[in-house]
Amino acid sequence: MTYPIGSRVKIRGEEWLVQDVRPTETGHYAVRVVGLSEVVRDHQATFLTSIDHIDPIRPEDVEFVSDKSPGYRRTKLFLNALMMRTPILGSEVTVRGQAAMDDSDYQYVPTQMALERLRPRILIADGVGLGKTIEAGVMLAELIRRGRGRRVLVVAPRSMLEQLQKEMWTRFSIPLMRLDSVGIARIRREIPQNKNPFHYYDKVIISIDTLKNDDRYRLFLENCTWDVVWIDEAHNVANQHTDRNRLATLLANRCHSLILTSATPHNGKPESFATLLRMLDPTSVADPEKIAKEEIRHLVVRRFKNDVLPQTPGFKDVHDAAVFCLATPEEDELLIRLGETLVHAIRSGKPKRDALFSVTLLKAFLSSPTALIKTVDQRIRRLERQLAEDPEAERYLKDLRDLKLLRQMAEAIPMERSSKYRELKKLLREWNWDGSPQSPRVILFSERIDTLTALREQLIRDYGVNEDVVALFTARMSDTEQMDVVRSFNEGTSPIRLLLASDVASEGVNLHHRCHHLVHFDIPWSFIRLQQRNGRIDRFGQQNTPEIRYLILKSDSEAAGAETRVVEKLVEKAQRIQHNLGDPGSVLKLFDPDEEEQYVQERIAEGDPLDDIFGDDDDWDLDFDFVPRTTTHVSIREKEVPRMYRDWLELMEDLQAELERDRKNFERIHGFRDPNRQGEKIRIDRERRRVTISVTPDLKSRLRSLPPEARKGEEIHPTTDASRVMRSIRMATIDGAWPRDHLLWDIHPVADWVADRALGLFPPRTAPTLTLPFLEEGIYYYLIQAQALTESGHPALAEWLVVERADDGFRARPFEGRRDPLMRGAWVNSSKENDVTGPDMDIRRVVACAREYVNKRLKERQRELAERIREEKERLEKWYWESIKPLRHQQGTLLDDPLRAARLRRLEAERHKIEFTYESTVNELESMLKIKGDPVLRVCARLMRG
Repeated sequence: MTYPIGSRVKIRGEEWLVQDVRPTETGHYAVRVVGLSEVVRDHQATFLTSIDHIDPIRPEDVEFVSDKSPGYRRTKLFLNALMMRTPILGSEVTVRGQAAMDDSDYQYVPTQMALERLRPRILIADGVGLGKTIEAGVMLAELIRRGRGRRVLVVAPRSMLEQLQKEMWTRFSIPLMRLDSVGIARIRREIPQNKNPFHYYDKVIISIDTLKNDDRYRLFLENCTWDVVWIDEAHNVANQHTDRNRLATLLANRCHSLILTSATPHNGKPESFATLLRMLDPTSVADPEKIAKEEIRHLVVRRFKNDVLPQTPGFKDVHDAAVFCLATPEEDELLIRLGETLVHAIRSGKPKRDALFSVTLLKAFLSSPTALIKTVDQRIRRLERQLAEDPEAERYLKDLRDLKLLRQMAEAIPMERSSKYRELKKLLREWNWDGSPQSPRVILFSERIDTLTALREQLIRDYGVNEDVVALFTARMSDTEQMDVVRSFNEGTSPIRLLLASDVASEGVNLHHRCHHLVHFDIPWSFIRLQQRNGRIDRFGQQNTPEIRYLILKSDSEAAGAETRVVEKLVEKAQRIQHNLGDPGSVLKLFDPDEEEQYVQERIAEGDPLDDIFGDDDDWDLDFDFVPRTTTHVSIREKEVPRMYRDWLELMEDLQAELERDRKNFERIHGFRDPNRQGEKIRIDRERRRVTISVTPDLKSRLRSLPPEARKGEEIHPTTDASRVMRSIRMATIDGAWPRDHLLWDIHPVADWVADRALGLFPPRTAPTLTLPFLEEGIYYYLIQAQALTESGHPALAEWLVVERADDGFRARPFEGRRDPLMRGAWVNSSKENDVTGPDMDIRRVVACAREYVNKRLKERQRELAERIREEKERLEKWYWESIKPLRHQQGTLLDDPLRAARLRRLEAERHKIEFTYESTVNELESMLKIKGDPVLRVCARLMRG
């Protein structure tokens, strides 16, 4: 027996509405319901079919009742609610144009590609600034609207939790419970300590580090399943045998749909990329060393700014330039000394030059003299410890003298006398920056926290500004401190006018809302990291031309100039990538910022020429990367879902009128007001396209995932005007508040509340009957909802149909929504009421006709699905034999190996893993074809001429 979502059941003598059905490990079902009858109204509960008898209301049991509301608005509300609760099948996009976003075709490509798969799972690997958050939000919204996203888990870096939470709510109306340090403290106050918060909250956002470091939350997680998991900055979980990777793999195995987002989806090693692919599909890659692009193209979306520019006006041209900072005599002298200083490796068996550390010293000085002092001090402490063990080591004594001399020379160049600082002040003057509230906001990046700290002290002193004008953003800050800085920087009233950031701010953080000026005080030796930094302001939605400057220390001295040419070369190449190539990873072919920096440092330490290190532009191989580029245009197919209303304002007007009538009827019958409806009010402002709704206890419970600042007051103000919401988002950043307006559409929590209210407008086991003047005489029309579930728990069929009863028999046809003949005229009440209520003598034959039609449609659907599953099985067979072949070959060559027993055990474990994956995937595919029970029908309305 199955219980379709939206159907009514009788449990323990009360009427309930089915909201969700989940199979249990014992072969039974957990049925989540909300109360409809008087005693249990609005109460949510879950019943187990192994314990309680759940009595479904059969379609033949229906009795028809008249609807005397004006324009049959009760019926329209009732039918619309059922349509909202009907799962959506097919691969067409249904949510386009309904979110608060600047709409472009390319943003829907990941969703379109994912919907074409049996399980929607995809890696969004678009370049920096293209809006992967929006693309992931579109897919989340689509899955929620389809009834396949009730339970959602978002995993993101801790600095981005609030940003993503706010983006999902304000743009898509998806409420996420934020489990940062504040959210965890809130949970401890609200729910028992031993209760799993992932059961209490259906939609959660949390950082991977919280899951990794908190054993209790990890245990909670292991006992959960999810409809959708989204892992942002997924490259952080790609390295095998790490805690992050194990957690991500666990989540991937415990969800139906998976979204991975990362602008740098691997570190240059095919194994790391294969790890992400196997999270999406364990059978996607047989041999990580031989990743075939064509075989994985359906799992990955990979584009860069130049790929999508023809499709969208959402980007501004970048104005970036190198600012050469002529070295002072003291800096020249120090650069020459750096080139002459030979430092020895510590703890090496024989005297050996530590060329890599010499490069480290240079790199530190190119950041600032302060950073050089810090690096020298760390090395001096190590040398002093070594000399304590071996006081006669002459080479260490010389190193100590040389390093102390470097320190003295660096101390003689305070920040205010350094050439880069002087050029920074000139640049700020050009941008009319003086620290006042009229100054433009500027972001300054440096990879050294010591440099940032020294800069902040000097800037505050020179400009005479308060400390809150110049802010720091570093990895040493807590999650809430990082989020507070980001929020404040984006506020219109914030005093912050200069944000000094380390590279922890280079990934994912949106800083473009009120800023388009960026300075690289030092240059990271990685093209990827440079582009990540620039992407904070050069991104989709930027309203102004991004102004980007690279500060480069340059010397006229031939001896000193040699030490700074690496930075010039990096910037020169980075600019060409910015304007021509798009993909920064294609230059060094390492695809990881840390790997790039290490590679450049090692090559310089070996004395290799810069042209050999970076190569020529003609040598850039765009096909080298094993991540397939999505260069072909993907056609976005759209589909309109059945609904009874043109817009939500019309619907809310009807609901407000009916709820008011119900409240008056209750008071007239009982002599007092309905305690369950006290304070329930809806006001509609047509001119502003806004609805004001009082937050009653049941509605408040649906909004409990949002932080208190997002649900202030006793009212909420959803609107159907997406442009108003976007303006509200921009205005809210003035004071850091959450927007007052948010978008009312099919997945907003208010929509779920509305559906519950509307479905309770008719008594149990009843359906409305209508008489309409434009229908054909002598024909009765029965509007029927049909659903069928597979053994995997997902819908195999979800349709609306019309059974027409005429003198010549019964016939069924699909219901065509607002284009259907039943909707071609206005629904006007008729005076005809004779013989239209009560049981229908022909209902059994109506239901039989509907069943015949539905079974036929179900067979067609199964044939379509069987063909797709056959193709998947063929691919699965190929993967299995490719995966197992090297294991069989190795097993046959280990007879003479003295370690063969251990190696054979490892091979056997690998074979077992492959066979388990193969068998479980086959079982999952077959469960998609098997129907659980009979299709469930619900007679929703009867219509006739009158």
